[in-house]
Amino acid sequence: VIIVNNTFQYRGLDGIWGIENADTGLRMYPSGQWRYPGNVGDFASSAGSLMFINDTPGNAAGLNTPHILTAIRGSSPVAFSRTSLGQYFIDGHGAGVRAWNGDIGEVIAFDRVLNQAELAMVANHLSAKYDLPLTWADLYRGDEPAQGNYDRDVFGIGQVDAANKVTAAGSAGLGLMVENGSLGDGDFLLAGHARPINSIVDTQLSGFAIDRWDRAWFLDKTGDLDALLTFDFGDAGLPFLGLPLDDAYQFALLYADELGDDFEVLDWNHWTLNGDQVSFAIPDAMLRDGYYTLGTAYVPEPATLSLLALGALGLLRRRKRW
Repeated sequence: VIIVNNTFQYRGLDGIWGIENADTGLRMYPSGQWRYPGNVGDFASSAGSLMFINDTPGNAAGLNTPHILTAIRGSSPVAFSRTSLGQYFIDGHGAGVRAWNGDIGEVIAFDRVLNQAELAMVANHLSAKYDLPLTWADLYRGDEPAQGNYDRDVFGIGQVDAANKVTAAGSAGLGLMVENGSLGDGDFLLAGHARPINSIVDTQLSGFAIDRWDRAWFLDKTGDLDALLTFDFGDAGLPFLGLPLDDAYQFALLYADELGDDFEVLDWNHWTLNGDQVSFAIPDAMLRDGYYTLGTAYVPEPATLSLLALGALGLLRRRKRW
């Protein structure tokens, strides 16, 4: 997977990935198509059947246009033991080195073929990171300005079909996992955040919420699924100071429906603790698009709950409980 842009004058047959001293690899043809030079079993067929441009099957990319190029190697016995990035070497053709005449933003290599759901997750991650549009499997809208540009560390779970799925993933302090075998074809849940540095804050809260992680994630759900949301203190860059100090204060899953809304308690009854990881099992009916983070909340007695209509929320004093 390569984020690429031929930003300078196009010269024809420029190579971007190849084997030293061999006519093997990836190059762009004058027609604006990515192809391999012709070696059997190299990257893809000439028609681009194992290539994707911005997650769309095919090999045609506009000249001087940033794009995501994904190429899947075939079963060639040739090992890329001495690989050239940004060019490839022609041996015996008299053409010399054909270097890429442009920019390379990022290269990701996998030692196995990714399934279609995994490819979709990689594409959505890169689309959000580099602001490149997808036309085939755009599953995440949290990177849009209207949602606050939650375009960092985008990842997710989901299923194209039974042979192409991702059931667990995580990044930057949040993990997602399918619960109750609920994942079906076309079901996806993706997440991304907007905070490079995390901390504990007591702002933008309402109801019984006391304090929260500053880093929140926008979750975008397609279809129907139950999910386990796990907040990992260490992975989020925060020290774990133990359980809340007394039974009246609990970990809470906080939720905000719209950008800028206060976070409210979505769940404080169904969390589990494993080391420094706090998990919430959320059924599909409760799992809505919006903003999620971990916090602590005051847990009132049943009699207190009946006072909500009388303004009891305004009498609660927020205190740090981490």
